Amino acid sequence: MASIYWYCLLAIIGVGVAAFTIYKKRDIKLSTFLVFFLFSTCVTWIGEFIVLGLFNSYS
Repeated sequence: MASIYWYCLLAIIGVGVAAFTIYKKRDIKLSTFLVFFLFSTCVTWIGEFIVLGLFNSYS
């Protein structure tokens, strides 16, 4: 269960980067967050498709 620490570290870095961005650019609208969320979700899905689908990681 030691690998959970790496995921927690990634989450902390992500929250830190988002907080820094909000702090530096205070006029961010909700649509900007929605576009960022959709972009990051699509990138994640593409990465999971490559790992799980193409490389057949569950077999």
